[in-house]
Amino acid sequence: MPTAAELPVPPRAAFQHRDFRLFQLGRAFSIIGSEMQSVAVGWQVFQITHRPLDLGYVGLAQFLPGILLSLPAGHAADRFDRRVVLLCCNVSYALCSVLLLLQAHAGGVRCSPYLPCCC
Repeated sequence: MPTAAELPVPPRAAFQHRDFRLFQLGRAFSIIGSEMQSVAVGWQVFQITHRPLDLGYVGLAQFLPGILLSLPAGHAADRFDRRVVLLCCNVSYALCSVLLLLQAHAGGVRCSPYLPCCC
């Protein structure tokens, strides 16, 4: 008689749970939004400066925090409640998005709010 560990699991078994579906849907919208924001920031920085090097700085500024903060973020996720950590990350990301929106609507001609070393 097979044990519970040996029974085959359907490929989409996790999607039978409502909370998992909601989490994945929210995650998909978050990823799409962050990619749209990345393109918009790069586009606006290029419109302000007309220098491809500044696009490289934008890419570097988007890439480095993921590398530099991966270990501290993993430690925080292990030490604290993951829901609280995820909520804090999403709230801070939303706050940064609102600040970028306000800067874009202010009509500033500097790229320093987008990237400190850009100009």
